[in-house]
Amino acid sequence: MMRHNVSKYPFSDNLWDMLINCYNVRRGSPKSTPALCNIATLSGILCAYILPFIVLFNVICNVINAVIFLHGYRRKTRQIIYLAVLSLVDLCTCLLEATLRLIPTKGIPYASNGTIFFSINNISGIGCKLYRGTLGLLNTFRGNMLITTMLDRLLAVQFPLQFSQFNSRNAWYFVLSTFITAVLLMIPIIVQSDWTVSSNKTSCYKVPSNRFLYLYYGLFSGACFAQTAINGLLNGVLLLKIYFWLQHRRQIATSTHSTKSSELSACILLLIISGTTFLLSIPAVSIAYFAISNPFSKDPNNAFIKLRVMLDLRDVFLILTYMQSIFNTVIYIWRMEHFRLLFLCILQCKAFHTVKRLYKSTPNGIYQLTG
Repeated sequence: MMRHNVSKYPFSDNLWDMLINCYNVRRGSPKSTPALCNIATLSGILCAYILPFIVLFNVICNVINAVIFLHGYRRKTRQIIYLAVLSLVDLCTCLLEATLRLIPTKGIPYASNGTIFFSINNISGIGCKLYRGTLGLLNTFRGNMLITTMLDRLLAVQFPLQFSQFNSRNAWYFVLSTFITAVLLMIPIIVQSDWTVSSNKTSCYKVPSNRFLYLYYGLFSGACFAQTAINGLLNGVLLLKIYFWLQHRRQIATSTHSTKSSELSACILLLIISGTTFLLSIPAVSIAYFAISNPFSKDPNNAFIKLRVMLDLRDVFLILTYMQSIFNTVIYIWRMEHFRLLFLCILQCKAFHTVKRLYKSTPNGIYQLTG
């Protein structure tokens, strides 16, 4: 039995979020339905018992990826640097959102039957602003970074002579420019994010009357709808490029120039990674964008319940995106021979230089056996 009156709790994020729907169903209250109870239960189980292990493997895989790309490769291509940065951003995003929001506000309250709860957004308005600003910046930077990676690959394929002049130092300049762009995009969100009171509940949100800000947040930060759409478009262009290349696969295989084959392999690798990210992000992005763009209605209480349900669904699909880094590591091992050798060095506790003696890097980033 629920001993506390939820209506008197001042914050919208509370320790009964994962329990109230099922409690109302057992009471026969019209405020909830079995479907709402099942969604909340699924979200609670995932956040309490499965997400901690996903976070653990996410951290391990991202650390391994970053170490191999930044330390294992002697001569780093632009794509290697981009993949390393994406691994680090994925790591920070997962730790920040999973350990500071999903697990303490959903998983632990569900597992403890509503007795243990923590929300960084309920501490203070400054904590709310810092958390939303940092998380939004990471999400925006990750989406922009994936676009930068795809654009670099497409332009390098389309204009090989011009882009061959750019080295790893230029890649870091591109990364810095992408980060600055993300910061500029996040300034309105950071300024406007604060404690907001609606229906006698305090939440870490934005000014309810500013509908433009809701749409802006959904497009570029919270849901990253714009980045996801652009990423999907670039995936389509790259897929067409690969298709035309595969039509001439026999010529590529018999060509004396190994660059064409290596470029095809690199494009396929990036298409798999970017395409998987795009597909996994579609459900969470769609739900988040709809929830953000329609936060209130004529019936505030009913709107609040619907918003809660949609955010629970978003979190369920969001957990799938945290598994992306695990999939990426498997893809790297499968598609990148040098990464596979360096990964085996880590498993066997061997130094990376044992692989470096066997392989050398050519200017175009292809690793060849030296004997």
